[in-house]
Amino acid sequence: MRNLKHLAALAAATGLLWAALPAAPVEVGLGTLRIGGVLQTVYGYAPYGGFDYRAWSFTEKRARIIFNGDLPEQKVKYLVQLEALQGAPLLDARIQACGWLPKTDIFIGQFIPAVGHYMPRSTALLEMVNYPLLVTKYAMWRQVGAQTTTKLGPVDWNMGVFNGYPATNPFTAAKYDDPGKDVLISSSYKSLGFVQLFGYGWLGNAVEARDVDARRNWFGGGAMAERKLGHGMLLILRGEAAAGEERRGMGGPLAKSGGHYLHMGLRPHPKIELLGRWDRFDTKRDDDGAAWYTGGVNYYFSGTNLMLYANYVHKRLETNPPGNDDEFLVQAQLAF
Repeated sequence: MRNLKHLAALAAATGLLWAALPAAPVEVGLGTLRIGGVLQTVYGYAPYGGFDYRAWSFTEKRARIIFNGDLPEQKVKYLVQLEALQGAPLLDARIQACGWLPKTDIFIGQFIPAVGHYMPRSTALLEMVNYPLLVTKYAMWRQVGAQTTTKLGPVDWNMGVFNGYPATNPFTAAKYDDPGKDVLISSSYKSLGFVQLFGYGWLGNAVEARDVDARRNWFGGGAMAERKLGHGMLLILRGEAAAGEERRGMGGPLAKSGGHYLHMGLRPHPKIELLGRWDRFDTKRDDDGAAWYTGGVNYYFSGTNLMLYANYVHKRLETNPPGNDDEFLVQAQLAF
């Protein structure tokens, strides 16, 4: 027992000494390096295992490590992001050239294109546990290609060319062997007081090739506003709508679809946010429409670096018989 006490005292003294030492800088071959990450764990009540029963369970949603930095003399920045919970751990590997062209940044590598509000917004900045239904259906996630972002006062312009998705699985990571390329055009306008407008278009396989086997085009836009109210309150409003068409297989029929969401957030106190969102998505078929109604509350212990989400998602599905996939989700987040 005495030896255990001695070991404990030695460990405590070592810990205090280590805490008192200044943090040593990270030495890199060239430029600077910063290390961050996002950890998200969910405890919730949801459909379980694809069967017709429900269960409370813990789920590790994201465990990511982020490396980023810059090479000032070369006017270059970089970002590498890894995910420990996926089979393919590499999410982003992006080079950003700043100032090589007037008022324009050039992005090359694997990254999320600038489409709408949520792409490429960090997952640490999401107000709710789930993305909007519209985003889950249309988002391009990670792509391999090149994009330019030009800032002209209140207007930002984005243009890009990417490999696009494989026809077999549109939710995998980037594809490397698509002979037909996808084209992005998007813009945002920021000088309407407290309102911001944005619009975008994604042209799937816009460059035709002999063996193109997929087509995925969609267009959309929206608006968002943040308004300070009395007594330190903040009101956040956001809406987005999009329509698209998709073809799978050579000469197959086009499937048209569309959707929208309306989001509202109210912060009566800097540490508390009340949330509501209505999502809708549908295609021309009769049995695949869906509407989600989400209510939630967030508590910010230290901004988005340490916070707690609580969401209830009521889902109305046009399946036969109608589906019941409601979820209650509590998520803890640490971003560093």
